[in-house]
Amino acid sequence: MKKHLVIAVLDTAISLLICVLLFGCTKAKAEAQLPKANTEAVTPQTAVDYDLSNMNFTMISSFFFQMLLEPEKYENKVFKIKGKFQSFENEENPSALPYFSVIMNDVTMCCQEGIDFVWEGNHNWPDDYPAQDQEITIVGKYIVTETDGITYSYILASDILL
Repeated sequence: MKKHLVIAVLDTAISLLICVLLFGCTKAKAEAQLPKANTEAVTPQTAVDYDLSNMNFTMISSFFFQMLLEPEKYENKVFKIKGKFQSFENEENPSALPYFSVIMNDVTMCCQEGIDFVWEGNHNWPDDYPAQDQEITIVGKYIVTETDGITYSYILASDILL
């Protein structure tokens, strides 16, 4: 009886050890995945607070979800985000500018995550904008507005890098 108990305990301990070795996340790995404040100047007046441009899809999805839960924590912070440029027709007002987004895909290309942006300055649509699905990196402030009780957030892009 004791022999079976010892074997069961050892078997469980070995299984746990294998799980920790295979799936364990060290503090260094976890911290490496978190967005880091970037002090690299984008313009003389602007520094990046959150650089999401090198994150994987899962981390970006989690971060965007956190931004939706606590928008005040991220409001007016400067973000750097890399993805594909997308424009969407403004169905309520077809003569207005389309909506612009930067879209990220997961590895299997089945799931997408994205955020809208408005490009600061005077830019002519479509001449000055990237091509549909072109890889871009936007840098800008996270803006949160409310209209008729509906909260809307977007990036006010100071720069679009191709």
